[in-house]
Amino acid sequence: MYAQPCLFLLALVFAPALPSQSDLHTTPAKVKVLLVSGANNHDWKWTTPSLERILQETGRFDVTVTYEPAKTLADAAKIARFDVFLLDYNGKRWGERAESNFMKAVRGGTGVSVIHAADNAFGGWVEYEAMVGHLWRKGTGHGRFHPFDVEITDRDHPVTAGMNDLVMHPDELYHRLLHMHEAEFRLLGHAMSTKKSGGTGKYEPMIIVKDHGKGRVFHTPLGHVWRGAVKAAHLDPQFRQLVARGTEWAATGSVLLAPYPPNYLNSREKKAGWKLLFDGKSTEHWRGYKKDTFPAKGWVVEDGCLVHKERGGGGDIITRDKFRSFELAFEWAVGKKSNSGVMYLVTEEGGATYHTGPEFQVIDDGPRATDGKHSAGSLYGLVKPTGKILRPLGMWNTARIVLRGRHVQHWVNGVKVVDTTMTGPEWDRTVAKTKFKKWPLFAKASEGHIALQDHGNLVSYRSIRIRELDDGQAPGADKRDRRSAKLIRVGIIGLDTSHAPAFTKLMNKKDATGPLAGVRVVAAFPGGSPDIPASRDRIARFTKQVRGLGAEIVNDIPALLDRVDAVMLESVDGRPHWRQAEPVLRARKPIFIDKPLAGSLADAGRIFALAEELNVPCFSSSSLRFTESILAARTDGVRGCAAFGACPLEPHHPDLFWYGIHGVEILFTVMGPGCKTVSRTQTEGTDLVTGVWDDGRIGTFRGIRDGKKGYGALVFGKQGIHHTKGYGGYDRLVTEIARFFRTGKSPIATTETLEIYAFMAAADESKRHNGAPVRIADMLAAARDDAPR
Repeated sequence: MYAQPCLFLLALVFAPALPSQSDLHTTPAKVKVLLVSGANNHDWKWTTPSLERILQETGRFDVTVTYEPAKTLADAAKIARFDVFLLDYNGKRWGERAESNFMKAVRGGTGVSVIHAADNAFGGWVEYEAMVGHLWRKGTGHGRFHPFDVEITDRDHPVTAGMNDLVMHPDELYHRLLHMHEAEFRLLGHAMSTKKSGGTGKYEPMIIVKDHGKGRVFHTPLGHVWRGAVKAAHLDPQFRQLVARGTEWAATGSVLLAPYPPNYLNSREKKAGWKLLFDGKSTEHWRGYKKDTFPAKGWVVEDGCLVHKERGGGGDIITRDKFRSFELAFEWAVGKKSNSGVMYLVTEEGGATYHTGPEFQVIDDGPRATDGKHSAGSLYGLVKPTGKILRPLGMWNTARIVLRGRHVQHWVNGVKVVDTTMTGPEWDRTVAKTKFKKWPLFAKASEGHIALQDHGNLVSYRSIRIRELDDGQAPGADKRDRRSAKLIRVGIIGLDTSHAPAFTKLMNKKDATGPLAGVRVVAAFPGGSPDIPASRDRIARFTKQVRGLGAEIVNDIPALLDRVDAVMLESVDGRPHWRQAEPVLRARKPIFIDKPLAGSLADAGRIFALAEELNVPCFSSSSLRFTESILAARTDGVRGCAAFGACPLEPHHPDLFWYGIHGVEILFTVMGPGCKTVSRTQTEGTDLVTGVWDDGRIGTFRGIRDGKKGYGALVFGKQGIHHTKGYGGYDRLVTEIARFFRTGKSPIATTETLEIYAFMAAADESKRHNGAPVRIADMLAAARDDAPR
């Protein structure tokens, strides 16, 4: 294990790279980096040592610097030992041999990390330009150096998984980078280049990843340092963490480093109520248990860590403040056979911290962790953790304790491992079976100190942060919103659709009445699909709008579920809906799923099947179903219907799922369920889908791609022919969603919604068979067979 004074070096959070739990005493090898420098129109004599420090300070990298790349890269055997090239170079070409070796290495799997002006380099070197993808060429520029937000647009990639936006990052913002040679890429983050700052008034790419052969390429145009100018861009902890994570991914394909800088809060986090209990330097928020001062021995601050030395003494330490309901986050690492713990609700009435305070166990899960209730992450001695995955010794684990009244959760490395209530007969029986029964004040206090345990062993903590919550309030909920016990806290998954801010605005109106009263959107997870422009290009704008309406933006679905009572799944892409809906259903939270319900009929069936199995309320609908004139047309003994609506196609979805769903929903709202067969005729600008109902009625949907677009229907009734009006706003749908969240009763039968999606899937099948009729029953049966068990 590579040692530093703090001992514990790596913040490992990203799940796909998790080590085997049977091999926790093996530390991954360091990533070998060749930092390429020696020429640049920027202050490379300062930026190159700075980039070296950025990587070395994590403990994850072994960095070699070359200021003679033409010479170094000409030696193929020498560069073969490196995992990644970090480019801080913008100068003369390296020569044929060096360039050939470099590209051969990249194509063979060596990663590349491209920082700032390295994307200015080598005009005319076609393969380099194709490798970088976006370059400074004629027409590229930047406005003035200024602070700006870098918004993460894709958190499903290892580099950005769990990351917050970079808030008020001080830098130069490149605009109009030239996308060259049609190189494929994946955009992970962008920034608004405001006209006020001298920019384009458009979003510009700031975090880009791609492949080149077998090599992975990370690219950020951030990191401007001019000769004699400010160094703020490199000194920003957010930038430093991004460069380290991007370089690690380029080298390994995964990311073990934490998604946030240690001992750091950005302005948004501060505004949300977070404060640091340890800033990496001071112990001002801590004192000894039953003492007025911090211990003179045992506990020390080393390299940004709060460390207890092996057999150092000093005793337990506690916060100077007391806390009632809170969300506490921290990182911890232990040595071999080490033991410690974090207690909460600690008072100084007992003989020791654990006489009053429940404990989040911090321990090496080796021979000393004799059973689950004494293992890392447990509620010590009382509740064993489930689903826990730890990092190897000497590496950082992340943890959260969420206490709301008497309800507590323990989280380890992003996974909720304990969820229990510390009151009631079951809790009393559990305590009565343990040593804690000897201490009548155990877990009885309504507020208390946070404590770090001195168990005589080596342990280290950092990034200790806390924010206070109202009793019983979910993290992220605004204190103003707890107007009554009837408040329903709603979360949104997917901020890539205009529905997200529109629905939030309606639910968060201060003067809301009826079903909307007491229903409020309190949190949202952006999500997004990088391969669909209608998703990728709108996330930042809608995220900003939803945040402005009072919702907290979170980094993943588990964090969202921890904050809400019900969920609206709004992701514009139906493909991830099954994956996004499953954890909501398993958390037993009511869910509304916006169109399209799923990316396939099989997935639609899986969602409803799981909802039924778990007895969780679930419904999906287009807003067109609740249009007043469409509902009114159903009262005249419907004999048939010709519905119509816009029907643009999206290549990742069945044809009608993307937008045709609105018109098809109108058709079924009027006709009701019972369609037996479906046939389809298609031209470039139009679809005509005909359904025959089991009672002999005929209904059609006309999908419009050419000419004037709109929504509505011609309804053939017993007494007359009715022309319905189209879109009537979202008010009726949002009201139905709120009523659904409150009652748990869907306004639409699950079987009807599945029939709608079977109708659309059958239309595709009919198209494949030149318009031949397709039975709805056959489509439903095939979907059941296709759905994974």
